[in-house]
Amino acid sequence: MLLGPNLPWDIGFQLSVAATLGLVLYAQPVEERFLNWLSAKIPEEQAQHWAGPLSEFFLFSLIAQGMTLPIMAYHFEDVSWLALVANPLILPVQSLVMVLGGVALLAGLLLPGVGQALGVLALPFVTYTLRVVTWLGQLPFGTVTLPEFNALWLFVVYGLAFFFTHFPRSSRMVIYRKVFTAEAGALALFGLVVFTWSHALAAPDGRLHLTLLDSTGTVLLQTPEGRAVLVGGGELPSELNQALGDLVAPGAQTLDVVIVGSTYKEDLNALSGLQDKFTIGQVLWLGDPTTNQTSRSLYVQYLEVGVPVTAMRPGQTLALDQDLSLQVLWAGERGAVLWLD
Repeated sequence: MLLGPNLPWDIGFQLSVAATLGLVLYAQPVEERFLNWLSAKIPEEQAQHWAGPLSEFFLFSLIAQGMTLPIMAYHFEDVSWLALVANPLILPVQSLVMVLGGVALLAGLLLPGVGQALGVLALPFVTYTLRVVTWLGQLPFGTVTLPEFNALWLFVVYGLAFFFTHFPRSSRMVIYRKVFTAEAGALALFGLVVFTWSHALAAPDGRLHLTLLDSTGTVLLQTPEGRAVLVGGGELPSELNQALGDLVAPGAQTLDVVIVGSTYKEDLNALSGLQDKFTIGQVLWLGDPTTNQTSRSLYVQYLEVGVPVTAMRPGQTLALDQDLSLQVLWAGERGAVLWLD
């Protein structure tokens, strides 16, 4: 995170942290409770024999999935109950897939023929994994679609989970008596008032705002009706995210239009990953997206997440509000001239 300040906003990083935290906090207590329960059903020696494998392949998987479920629901707006079935089914063979596949890969770097021969050993386990996932993915009603919700609910969900699982009942009762007081109610009411007014003040004010975000010409245009248009990107994602975070109202993390006027790497770097934090309505692309690896990668990112990308050329006009339009006067390799009317 010291080398990449934007790493906490990466979905894979968030899921890894949540899954690991779940195992650190809950794996041992859950395994001990499961062992005690199993010992009451069958002889203790058999219970100890079965507790380890069942915990590793089933319980630990459920813990990791439970901890990552809120994050997946927030980012993808749907959850799959079939994952509860898929992971225990394919997990036992994954060590064989990785070990045998790794050996085949290393051997193939030296002698391709030997690598292909050893790859046959891993093939049944890889085939089994793919077949199970494909079969489960074809089952109907496997995914539950959820409405979009604010990221603050993630803190509420995880906070309640930690509270109910890491505080003894006696401690919770003490906290209840301290929390549910007249002072706490007044504080909650004050917070609600502040929250309401912050959203009211963040509403469109009927004015046109043009804000220069950096020294390279990145501009945020906010229309009188509340639309947000980002022109350019800049070099540093952290600077762009911070600047947009200060200007775009909380709870309305939407950029209606992103205009890519330059295909140079230093003008595009900051746009990478922007779609993870903001909802982008459409991208207007000026120039050739295949100019370099950075522009190609960004172009593909937008297409993969379903953001409409439209090629714009000189002479075209974009209608923003009823009395506001943006016209492309000229476009070159390093930028464009836009006329705001």
